[in-house]
Amino acid sequence: MTVEPLKVIVPSDVSWTRFWKSVDEINVWNWMPEYINPDVLDGCQWLLELEFNGRSVKCEGSNAYPGWMDGPDFPDDRDFGRFLHSVATLTGHSFD
Repeated sequence: MTVEPLKVIVPSDVSWTRFWKSVDEINVWNWMPEYINPDVLDGCQWLLELEFNGRSVKCEGSNAYPGWMDGPDFPDDRDFGRFLHSVATLTGHSFD
């Protein structure tokens, strides 16, 4: 297994402003602390901790995401997909 070296990314002020606006629009600040799908024992686990302008959120999931009960698919227009897109835009790295 090849490990890529650590890469420091410094987004512009404009990029940060767009990111935080997206976080507000998606309402990440009100996500539940935990999203768990008990029917799947492996797959994708995630953890999110954000703090900005006196607001904070800490949440995590295991094979479940905000909006996951809306259907079996995970389209980009759902909150979690939109958040991942915002992070990818901020950092220049997608989640493949």
